[in-house]
Amino acid sequence: MNNTKIKKIMINNFYILTQESSYWLGFLAADGWLSNNKTNKNQIGLCLKLDDIEHIEKFKKYMNTSNKIGIYKNSANIRFTSKEIFNSLIECGLCEKKSHSEISLIEKIPNEFKKNWICGFFDGDGSIFKYQQKDKEYLRVHLCGNENTMLEVIEYLQKNFNFSKLKIHKNGSIWRLALSSVNDVMEFYNIYNKSPVKLNRKLNTFKNTIHILNNKKQRIIKK
Repeated sequence: MNNTKIKKIMINNFYILTQESSYWLGFLAADGWLSNNKTNKNQIGLCLKLDDIEHIEKFKKYMNTSNKIGIYKNSANIRFTSKEIFNSLIECGLCEKKSHSEISLIEKIPNEFKKNWICGFFDGDGSIFKYQQKDKEYLRVHLCGNENTMLEVIEYLQKNFNFSKLKIHKNGSIWRLALSSVNDVMEFYNIYNKSPVKLNRKLNTFKNTIHILNNKKQRIIKK
């Protein structure tokens, strides 16, 4: 039996959007793939580094599939075939060869679910890190994607949340949104913390570094 064929799955997971399905749409837009050719017909896949295998297990559980998680060297992956789910993902804005696409991947997501999509996209193609400058610690959040996707992300965040004037910068072939002010990073953390699904590694990084923001915020209040 071809182990890439789906064995048990909830059909139409992405036709009716929810907070959770919108998160996975964002995550698939970042780290998943769609393939529809003679070799891989209507195939959906997700591949992460082995350290994040728990997240693939969450995705497997959400999709309600008994397909096995494959492990190769330092990566873990899951893949399955479903024409109906493949088509629903296309209708939600995903595409094949998305790294070469200029379309906005978030355009077809309703406003009420865009924050969930962004959290999933951040877990796939974002980063959070601390750095030092003149003996002071700072926290920064990055989110990367193509230009049209990132412009729509900025427009949504600024209209619906308390962010400063956001800009994106080109870095090679991708566009990057950098959040570095106390207000902007804290605002993003508050959005992310309410997400129904989170990547454990990034959630732990936030939890282990958020004190930097709290300390800076206290200093600002005292001034």
